[in-house]
Amino acid sequence: MPWRPSGADPGVRPERLPPFGKPELRELWRKRADLGLMVQLHFEPRWAPGFEPLIQEFPGTTVIIDHLGDRFRERPRSTTG
Repeated sequence: MPWRPSGADPGVRPERLPPFGKPELRELWRKRADLGLMVQLHFEPRWAPGFEPLIQEFPGTTVIIDHLGDRFRERPRSTTG
């Protein structure tokens, strides 16, 4: 895993985004499905639509969405504590 400053958000680094629409990502999901492995996702809500085709194509694969897709990330955080 590449180094990043403490507290940096990996969801905003383009080099860390999944290669949506590329055969490599589909092949990764296919291999996991063939092995009976689950897929764990940790992403910002704005990236959810990119995973939908994979989830539909591999319906027998268990998908874990960490932190419910981090649904609060796109809201401004309170500065009052």
